[in-house]
Amino acid sequence: MNRKVITDFVEAINSRDIERLLALFAADAIVNDQLNEVQGLAEIGEWAKTDVAGVSLSIEAISIRRHYGSTIMKGSVDGTFDKRGLPDPLLYKFYFVLSFEKIALLVVLRDEA
Repeated sequence: MNRKVITDFVEAINSRDIERLLALFAADAIVNDQLNEVQGLAEIGEWAKTDVAGVSLSIEAISIRRHYGSTIMKGSVDGTFDKRGLPDPLLYKFYFVLSFEKIALLVVLRDEA
């Protein structure tokens, strides 16, 4: 597991540094955020502008664990999005598949456990 990629991901999200965030992804990476899928750096950049920087998203990592070929991070998220009806804290799981020290696949799902 490469914790540095995951740590850099959280730091890039929290600083809303889209250029730094995009540098962590493979050129043809896929992001599936709550069942909305984007692929490639151009689409991921648009996702980051809207769903990360656009809502001042921040993540506090709670746990990071390896599961076979993937890494799962549980995190508490916050931002300027509408929080009505959402639990506090708002927990998500981030499922990473890395290839050659780059994020090849990221799946983001709300943790309702």
